[in-house]
Amino acid sequence: MKIYKLSNSNSNIIFDIDSTLYTNSKYKDYQNDYLILKLAHFLDRDLRSVKDEVEREIRYQKSIGGKSSLGNIFKKFGVSIKQNCLWRDEFRVEEFLVYDKELVEIIRALASRFKIAALTNNTKKIADKSLSLLGVADFFSAVTTLETIYESKPSKRFFDAALASISASYSDTLFVGDRFDVDLQTPLANSADAILVNGVEDVYKLKDLLLDN
Repeated sequence: MKIYKLSNSNSNIIFDIDSTLYTNSKYKDYQNDYLILKLAHFLDRDLRSVKDEVEREIRYQKSIGGKSSLGNIFKKFGVSIKQNCLWRDEFRVEEFLVYDKELVEIIRALASRFKIAALTNNTKKIADKSLSLLGVADFFSAVTTLETIYESKPSKRFFDAALASISASYSDTLFVGDRFDVDLQTPLANSADAILVNGVEDVYKLKDLLLDN
């Protein structure tokens, strides 16, 4: 866990979902591999060469502080966010995620003090299913997804939409995610608080950090 900025003025927490509210390397790899396979079919090209090119583009975007999310990378190959959503809706999330009792207890405790929402570069179908499988769906006041404005993090308009969904502002919101450039850089640039986590194990620590001090 890395705390970039944390104050006592927050009344909202916006979580990323994937690789933040759960830790599952097999599911993460499955999502990436599935989307790259779809891209290879879309381009009618060899899977290996497409995967290598996508990985090179991700590294390049990170090196220049650019947009390294797959949604943004795929646009460079002619794949719209709408098409990306259709592919993501096919994810077999139920094969990877299960009820997480400790996460439920943590999110329930945080929801007693903060308004809880999510902002994800996944679709509504997959986001809703993920939160439901983990057992925390009822604690989320809003979930902002790729279909909301058909833009992907780190777009400021996407973050703005998430804040609007809970009538919040950057100055009273804490953002929690697993990727600095995608989940946290934009909020920090707009005066929000931000915590970088390395999976759900760090989310388990948020109760002590945010409620017990």
